Amino acid sequence: MKLSQNLSSSCLFHFTGQLEYLTSILKDGFQARYCTEKLPKAKVAYLAPMVCFCDIPLGAVKFHLSRYGGYGIGLKKSALRDVGVTPLFYIHAKSPQFPITGSPRNIEELKALSITPYLKPTFGSDPVFEEGTRKVIRTRQVNYMNEKEWRYVPRHADIDVFKYKTNQELVDLKDNHNGNGSFHKLEIKNLDQIEYIILGRNEDITPFLKFVDELDELYTFDRELLISKILTQGQILRDF
Repeated sequence: MKLSQNLSSSCLFHFTGQLEYLTSILKDGFQARYCTEKLPKAKVAYLAPMVCFCDIPLGAVKFHLSRYGGYGIGLKKSALRDVGVTPLFYIHAKSPQFPITGSPRNIEELKALSITPYLKPTFGSDPVFEEGTRKVIRTRQVNYMNEKEWRYVPRHADIDVFKYKTNQELVDLKDNHNGNGSFHKLEIKNLDQIEYIILGRNEDITPFLKFVDELDELYTFDRELLISKILTQGQILRDF
């Protein structure tokens, strides 16, 4: 008998840190919020609105639950492909297709490339914040390729490419953009697109069921369908 192991999934996962964020996604769709992405070698980064997903099997999401939050939603990959969600292009300092020099000409070239908001380094560093603040106190090394990220970037989105000096500068820039105005939304058109709903705690089940009951646009069958998708973080950590 030939055994095989799934390294990808038929659905894409998005994780968040609070129940209210998850219910907001189900009710109003994903918000394409601004993120900064550092590019390898030179101190060059870009800023773009996006929604991020990962292409990993359910049994491999434990690290993502600890990193991005214990709440999540898994949507059919085929449905997300239809609205333009696409895998990233991972690059490193010696990738010949995208040399990063930080020169004015190089920055203008990156601004003009439609693929720029889909570039990500293979390895990088994430900021670690002082507790209760947005002050960066150190960074931690991350193998980004393990995330197998797919990304939604709105068409005609405002993309900026620039040189930076500190990680705090990038955090402040992102926060300032996300504090202004409204965001493009990626809506969930059909509940059939949903494969999994992940709740952080068992105590979240009752308020989540109350939320589902109060969705006036859902028929009874749709409520039952949505409820059948529920898993908790504890179940995943224990059984997968």
